Amino acid sequence: FTGIDLQGVLDASDITLPTAVPGTYTGAQAGQNLDLNASGSTPGSEGLYEKGYLWYLIKRPAASQLILNGAPGLPNRTIMPDLPGEYTFGLRVHGSSGKFLYSDEATVNVTVQ
Repeated sequence: FTGIDLQGVLDASDITLPTAVPGTYTGAQAGQNLDLNASGSTPGSEGLYEKGYLWYLIKRPAASQLILNGAPGLPNRTIMPDLPGEYTFGLRVHGSSGKFLYSDEATVNVTVQ
């Protein structure tokens, strides 16, 4: 780019990487809502915005039909586990742009009765 001064536009010391915190869950029941909550997460340096949280399903019981896509969304997602068993959910938090603003993956295991 000619004629554009990028000096000081991005300083690595100003970047705060986000941290994903998926919470803990007890007492989950099949056929009842389970509220996944990432409100303890820290968004990136660009701040919180409405599509900064990616919840996704990593593991479910073999016959489960539960689907949880990784569509960006708000910190909270309500799902309904369909079968008893072990479920594992993943969470990543990010700023509004830039790969360098993605958190590491955080996971949470939920036992559904």
